[in-house]
Amino acid sequence: MGTGLILTNLLYLLRRRFARFSFGSLKRWLDVHVIGGLAGALLVAFHSTFELRTTIAATTTASLAVLVATGIVGLYMY
Repeated sequence: MGTGLILTNLLYLLRRRFARFSFGSLKRWLDVHVIGGLAGALLVAFHSTFELRTTIAATTTASLAVLVATGIVGLYMY
């Protein structure tokens, strides 16, 4: 479920790419993108029970944390 939310966030990039078509307001898409990204990250963390047993798990968790942090910074800059 968390991975699905994260992958669904890529739809925001498609919406921006095809801006000439009207599929709803870009602000609404950004709001859904932010909420889906945060919820997806939380669901993935809960699924792993917050344990980092392997190097791959630690690396992907760190990458996801950086991604969420830069997203939050970008939201406030926007």
